[in-house]
Amino acid sequence: MTFIALAKPMGNAPESPTGRCSRATVTGFPCGGGMALLDRLPLLSLNDAGLGMPWGVRMPLSGHTSKGLLMKHLLFGTTALVAASIVAGGANAQAKPAEKIKLGVGGYFQAYFVAGDEDDAAPSGVIPAQPGYARRSHGIKREAEVIFSGKTTLDNGIDVGVNIQLEAESCADIIDESYIFVEGSFGRIEAGAINSAPYRMHYAPPNPSGSSAFGLNSPNIRVLQPGTNQTLAVGLPSTYQNLTSDAEKISYYTPRLAGFQLGISYTPDNCEEGAVGSSTGNNCGGSYSGFQGDEEIGQQTEVFEIGVNYVGKIMAVDVAASLGYGKGNLENNIRAAAFTAGGGTVIAAGALAAGGQSFNPTGATLAADSLDDREEYGIGLNLSYMGFTIGGAYRYDNLGTDSGHPLDDHKVWSVAGRYVWGPWGIGVQYTHAETSFRSGNILNNAGAVAYTNVGGEDELDAFEVGLTYQLGPGILLATGIQFWSLDASNGNVNRVANTATDALVAENDATIFYFGTSISF
Repeated sequence: MTFIALAKPMGNAPESPTGRCSRATVTGFPCGGGMALLDRLPLLSLNDAGLGMPWGVRMPLSGHTSKGLLMKHLLFGTTALVAASIVAGGANAQAKPAEKIKLGVGGYFQAYFVAGDEDDAAPSGVIPAQPGYARRSHGIKREAEVIFSGKTTLDNGIDVGVNIQLEAESCADIIDESYIFVEGSFGRIEAGAINSAPYRMHYAPPNPSGSSAFGLNSPNIRVLQPGTNQTLAVGLPSTYQNLTSDAEKISYYTPRLAGFQLGISYTPDNCEEGAVGSSTGNNCGGSYSGFQGDEEIGQQTEVFEIGVNYVGKIMAVDVAASLGYGKGNLENNIRAAAFTAGGGTVIAAGALAAGGQSFNPTGATLAADSLDDREEYGIGLNLSYMGFTIGGAYRYDNLGTDSGHPLDDHKVWSVAGRYVWGPWGIGVQYTHAETSFRSGNILNNAGAVAYTNVGGEDELDAFEVGLTYQLGPGILLATGIQFWSLDASNGNVNRVANTATDALVAENDATIFYFGTSISF
């Protein structure tokens, strides 16, 4: 067996989508024709960080189980052992004394011309406009970050470092990830606002665009309009587990042994430090804010995430495989039929009972709980040989909902292949995602049935072909075409809104062309 002391997590994860200032970028083309923006409608208040929904009553603390305590003790015990080895270490003392950390500058800049065609029929009577209505057919999209990082090696041979990622656009959360790390023969510890172990260790299919700018698996840039389709309301199509996004956490990675590496992350509260907007959608407050509340409605806390991957060879084939799992603990719940605020007639995306309505499962005499502990799991595999790479990945997310909620779960899978020869590269990718609905009744303020949700799924299917050319060190030219299809499988009746025509704004066929460059420095 081969023992490798370096424990930096390996995977092909891009920048977290919730850490990108280009949340504004993914809304698509600007409006044309003097019409207002058809902003994409997020799923409830379930954000990319997995924070759950903002309603609830106090539920039993299911997270305070023997299993949860065991995992917590395991992580804390490992951390204590590592800390002891750092203090006691001296056998690997080096001749040159340690120096203060000096920061270097790196980063990337992605800039692309995009053009496309979408379903764009105008509204007519009670028939709503299609998602692409009153939008331009071309534009310029970009995403960039400046990254400050550095490390020093202590006299005992242990590395200590820092990484701070600055967004190159104006947004509420101007800092993406920021964390410190300690690394040695014992493994690696990371602490701060950073993605979890299963996210960072995941192996996704190869990207046709050669970078994280485009592609169909957690791209930095998405152009098509999703309308009310819930496959994109829960986030970009992605096989990366992103239950806690950049929430404040501590992670430990083992050394790699015989090709295998294990990582575990613990997030006390699914929030990011700071008093303004954060990538998690929830703020821990500033340095004087004290401890977080423990009865926040819809909040997932004490989140444990674990990942394992393998990197090696089988005969002449390079193999990279990953497996991950994460589980949160819901702080506070709500019984769906108890919500009576408002006075409208439409359940708006972003809030289950907005407009004074609620959800009642078919056949239930009392409304069930709306929320639950959130769970995710995923797998990934890449095989490479003689310039060819093929891969596939899958992710499941229970969305943190219970039987009293109209949304059930979310699944996504993606397969791709890429071939690189000299400076050239070509690739193809196919991705499918679906979000399932529960059967039940939508109730108005008076408790009467407004309409019936018969279940079914919203679905997404997408295909991409990309061509790349490595112009120079860190400079990649890329062009490609994407074909997107969004569908509401059961027509007009499976929508989370009280309108017979709502499915029309949940369906969209789009063709997108892109050409541009990704520069790393």
